[in-house]
Amino acid sequence: MPSKFYGQSDVNQKAKEGANFICDCTKKSLDKNGINTLKLAEIYNSYQLKGSLLSKYNVDVKKINNQMNLKYSLVEADIYLCRDKFRQKYSNYLKNKIFLDKMQTIINTNPFTNGPKLIKNLASSL
Repeated sequence: MPSKFYGQSDVNQKAKEGANFICDCTKKSLDKNGINTLKLAEIYNSYQLKGSLLSKYNVDVKKINNQMNLKYSLVEADIYLCRDKFRQKYSNYLKNKIFLDKMQTIINTNPFTNGPKLIKNLASSL
C-alpha cells in the first residue's frame, strides 16, 4: 500500500512541476516579446473574480491583444520549444491520465497560459 501512495504522490508532484514548467516558459516568452504580463495577470485575475471585464481594462485588453497579434509567431515558436523540452523531461508521465488531468487544471487557471485566450475573447467583444 505505501508504494502505491508514493507513486500517486510522485505523479501529483510531477504534474505540478510539469504545469509550472509550461506556465513559466509561457510567461518568459510573453515577457521576452513585450507583452505586459503584469497587466495580463491583473486583467485575468479581475475577470476571474468579477466574472466580467471592468471597463477600466478596455484599453489594456486592446493593447495586449494587438501586441499578441504582432508577436504571435515568435511566442508560438518559443512555446513550441518549451513543449518539446517538456515532452523530453516528462515523457514517462504523458500516458498517465491523473498526471494530464492535474496538469490541465493548473494550466487552465494560470494567467499566463490561459490569459492570452481570455484577452482574445474579450478583445473580440469590444
